[in-house]
Amino acid sequence: MKQLSTRTIALIALVAVAVLAIGVFAIQDHTKTPTPGVENGEGQENQGESVEEKGENQDPGYDFSKDLDVSTWKTYESEKVGVRITYPEDWEVVVLENEKAGFALRSPEYSPIPIQSGKFYYDGEIYIDDISNPKNLSIEELFQTFDDLSGVWFSKYDYEEVGVGKWKAVYFPELREIHRENYYVSTNRKLYSFGYKYSESRKNPDVSRILRKIVENFEPLE
Repeated sequence: MKQLSTRTIALIALVAVAVLAIGVFAIQDHTKTPTPGVENGEGQENQGESVEEKGENQDPGYDFSKDLDVSTWKTYESEKVGVRITYPEDWEVVVLENEKAGFALRSPEYSPIPIQSGKFYYDGEIYIDDISNPKNLSIEELFQTFDDLSGVWFSKYDYEEVGVGKWKAVYFPELREIHRENYYVSTNRKLYSFGYKYSESRKNPDVSRILRKIVENFEPLE
């Protein structure tokens, strides 16, 4: 019988080892426990959606409801506007640069959030201003003398005459195009304006309650 050469024996051994290795790998792959939902990329998609949903439902980071404890509020007097107001202790008073404007109260959550080209939404900001009323006109009569868009507010928007503490106020719950909620109080031949500006989809009811408390507790400076 013809004896196999050393070279042939080595080649047969190499092929046998390769076949054995392939068999072991196939057995391991078949018996390995699969990770639920990972096949065909399903696991990655589900994990991504889960993170996205968590992000959408997360608290924005500041609890406005804690500011409703008025026992901790600070006092601020503005000679420019002619009012004394109280406001949440960790909010900031900002005198506006426009000489015709009053001042703003800004919460720790205040930050500009772009909502469309060139426009921003500022969460947690309340504006306070005054308008001269030398003839002591009613609020509606005074608005009719304005030559800007506010001159038609009473015919365009819903409003209420409400009691806020000791004050009688005209309240616009929703000035739609400018996304603003506003109270107007007339006294001492002045009209005082208290407004909260919000984005259409993000009006915060706690800030609305803070605004009402500010109106309720304000005092004109004599």
